[in-house]
Amino acid sequence: MDIIPVTPEISVELDSTRWRLVQDYDNGKSLRTLVDADASSIKFHPVLAETYQLSSVDVENTRIVKVVLGWTPQDQHWHLGLYVNGGSGGELSWCRLTTWTSEQMAQAKSAGEALSQIINSPFHLVDANINNDEEASSLMEDATQPSMQTSPQKIHPVSMPIQVGDWMLRAVPQGIAWQLTGSWMMRQVVHILFFAGTFALFLVLGAGALRSGLAPVTPEWLPLIAFAIALVLVYSMFDNIWQLIMKRQVIVDKLNCEVRCERVLSGIVDWRVDFDSIEYLLISQEPARPLGRKSRDAPMQIAQDSWIHLYAKDNFFLLSEIEDVEGKSWHWETVRRRSSADERMSLDLTEYDTPLHHAVMELANSIGIKAYVDIR
Repeated sequence: MDIIPVTPEISVELDSTRWRLVQDYDNGKSLRTLVDADASSIKFHPVLAETYQLSSVDVENTRIVKVVLGWTPQDQHWHLGLYVNGGSGGELSWCRLTTWTSEQMAQAKSAGEALSQIINSPFHLVDANINNDEEASSLMEDATQPSMQTSPQKIHPVSMPIQVGDWMLRAVPQGIAWQLTGSWMMRQVVHILFFAGTFALFLVLGAGALRSGLAPVTPEWLPLIAFAIALVLVYSMFDNIWQLIMKRQVIVDKLNCEVRCERVLSGIVDWRVDFDSIEYLLISQEPARPLGRKSRDAPMQIAQDSWIHLYAKDNFFLLSEIEDVEGKSWHWETVRRRSSADERMSLDLTEYDTPLHHAVMELANSIGIKAYVDIR
C-alpha cells in the first residue's frame, strides 16, 4: 500500500483497488477513516456526509460525475474533491476532500488520478492560470472543509554545535568533529571517584572484620561478601578509566578529504576512509515511539534508539550508538507505519526532525554523500 502525506495528521492510503483518506488522532495512537473508496462506492465519515449534505454516507460511484483537482488563488492551495450528482433534480454537489499546498501539487495530482481510476470517473485538473473557468469559480466558494486538517510546517535548520545525548557535532580547524561531550567526561570522573571511595570502604570493612580482635562476625563468610563487593567496585573503576583512555572522536577532515576515527588522548587512528570511498551514511533505528502532541496542530513528539554508521569499502563503520533520541515528526502518519520490512529510505527531516538526524544530515552534506534511514 502506498502512502501520500497531506498534513501531519492527514494522509492518503491507496493500492490498485482501494483509496482511503485517513486521519491520525488521539495523539497519533488511533486511525480514523474519513473517505473510503473502491470500485463500487465511496463511503464518507458521517461528519463529512453531513457537512456536504449527502443523503447517505455511502455514495455509489455512478453518482460521481468527475474528480477535480483545482487551484484557488485566494488561499494559494490545491483542492481535491468530487462533483456528486444530487439525484433527480440534476444538481451537482461539490465535495471537497482535502487541501494541498502549492509545493504538494505532484502528490495531489497522483492522489486525484489514483482516485479517478479506482472509482472509474474522469479526472479534471483546473489549471492555476485559469481564472474564469466555471469550475475554478466553484472551487473558490466558501465550502466547509474537514476540521481535522493542519498546515505543514517548514523545518528550521539546526546550527552547530548540535548536541545529541552524550555526543556533539561541532566545528574544528580541520572541518567538523563528532565527539563525546565534556559532561560525559565529567560523569566518568565522578564515577571513578565514587567507585574508588566505596572500594576502599568495603576493603576496610572486610579487613577490619577479620582483624579487629573482637567477637567473630556471624556469619563467618560475611567479610568475604565485603571483599567480593570491593572487587566488583574496583572492576567498575578501571572500566571507567579505560573508557576515558579509549575515548574516541570522528573527524570529517575537509583539508585531507577523509573521515577518521581517532582516540582523543593518544591520537591513535582506529580507521580512516577518504571521501571518494564513502558511499553513504546510515541511521539504523527502532520504530519511532509516539510521545504525544502539544496540540492538535502540533507535530508528534517522538523518540527512538539509533545507531549511526558510515558505509565505505564494503564495510560499515560505527560512529555512535544513542538511546532515546527525542524530537518531532511532521509526517507522523507516514512514520508510524514504518517497519523493519520496509526498504531503506532517504533521510527526510520532515519525518524525523531530531538533533541526531540534523547532525547526520550535516555530516552527509559536509562529505557530499546521501544519508538514509533503516528501521530495525
